[in-house]
Amino acid sequence: MKKIVRSLVVIAMACLAGVMAGCGSGGSTAAVDTSAGSESKLTLSVETAPAGSLIGGIQGAITLPEGSSVRTEGTGEAVLSEVFSASGNAASSLAAAKFTKATRVVKYAVVNASGFSGGDFATLVVQVPAGVSVNTADVTLSENQVVDISGNTMNLAITKK
Repeated sequence: MKKIVRSLVVIAMACLAGVMAGCGSGGSTAAVDTSAGSESKLTLSVETAPAGSLIGGIQGAITLPEGSSVRTEGTGEAVLSEVFSASGNAASSLAAAKFTKATRVVKYAVVNASGFSGGDFATLVVQVPAGVSVNTADVTLSENQVVDISGNTMNLAITKK
């Protein structure tokens, strides 16, 4: 029974990531904000899972500072895979994100059926306007949810660096 539940959770999270990835226009051309002057890399990290547990999925939202954006596929909302990607201990995970330009919010999901223990799990490359300095204090994390490989919610903090 536990294996069935685990499989269903993994499938559900993979579907969520697939839906998020499917938000684009289907094109393969990157939409670039021409007012962006440089790129800044944001790394997301999660607390280490308790002994005997592994993290199976993480989802959340990132609100970018005024004027900042991320590159997407065509004119759609799907964030390019080289812009948002799984990294660190979760490097082998499936990762997807969508960006809503009007609100400057990136919604993301990272799924790993085998699980990982914690630490850095994703990177996001942010387009920063010319002449503007952005640091992690300018970025807001919200709607965070972490689940273990069985689908149980884990109370682990997500940080940015």
